[in-house]
Amino acid sequence: LIALASAAAVVGLFFGIKELVKDPWIKNYASAVVYVQAAYHYHAVIEDMPIPKSLWDGELPVERAKYSQLYTATGFLVDRKGVIATNRHVAVPWEYEKEEVRTFLLNDANAERKRALPFTECNSYADAQKLKEASLVGEAIVTEWWNSGDHSWANLNAMIARMLQAKIVLVGEMDFISVGYSDRYYTHSDELKRCFVIGESKTDDKDVALLQLNEKKTPDEIKYVIDINNKIYEGEIAPLAEELVMIGYPGTSHSLVENTHSLQPVIRATRVSMKPDRFSFEYQGESLGGLSGSPIFNPKNGMLYGVNRGHWPAGATFGKACKAQFLKEL
Repeated sequence: LIALASAAAVVGLFFGIKELVKDPWIKNYASAVVYVQAAYHYHAVIEDMPIPKSLWDGELPVERAKYSQLYTATGFLVDRKGVIATNRHVAVPWEYEKEEVRTFLLNDANAERKRALPFTECNSYADAQKLKEASLVGEAIVTEWWNSGDHSWANLNAMIARMLQAKIVLVGEMDFISVGYSDRYYTHSDELKRCFVIGESKTDDKDVALLQLNEKKTPDEIKYVIDINNKIYEGEIAPLAEELVMIGYPGTSHSLVENTHSLQPVIRATRVSMKPDRFSFEYQGESLGGLSGSPIFNPKNGMLYGVNRGHWPAGATFGKACKAQFLKEL
């Protein structure tokens, strides 16, 4: 479950913040890159119901624990007002859910529906009373049947059948998004700073999004931000032409130093590995989990080239990044 949005950490030789290379933009940007921890859940909702939502909202009483998911990622501050750039799949992760997870949750929701409507036909007022007492949806169906004026058993049974056959949809909802800063000390997730989504690209091709700190202010001690209005590279990206740097947090286990409880990002040199397409480019480095949303930039001039977005299948030695120009667009 954590694997979904915890995409694209680079495995290899990492340099800690205390061992920065000589290029000043690495040091400038390191504190602007933030650790992201978030959680979301699903609602299972019946569409096209035979009853009005004033009687029942259509939401099935599913077990919340099965529908909740926690994940980590990376983001970076882009202004002094607490705006953070990251990936779209970090901001709306339910739109990227694995098919096997969706199938499991839909099957579970369908089982809940059957439990809420334990029989498919009513042929007496005693049956109708049992249906009414079985669940909230059963009570709503019987109420609508009575209000309709057609008190035939055929009408009531048709409503039951339609409710049992109606489509169930999973609706995602964010529980929280929080961020942590480098060189800060954390012993509990409640100490992270809360934020919320203010924009996302609406398309998977442009996998970018913007978050907003609740305080609407970038901490004073963070002296530099990655300015997406003035520091985005929009020229042609030539493979292997320039050494680039990626900074990010590959999950809690890698990023939280055990003895001090301080957050430390990883910093790694990389290069574009093949000619980019319209939306993204490949970079050198094998991938695992945690660095979605990490900035990839030129360490000599601070120009932002891309936002790390994911990886190729296991065993590949290339990661993928969305072009940074789409952040400026957003």
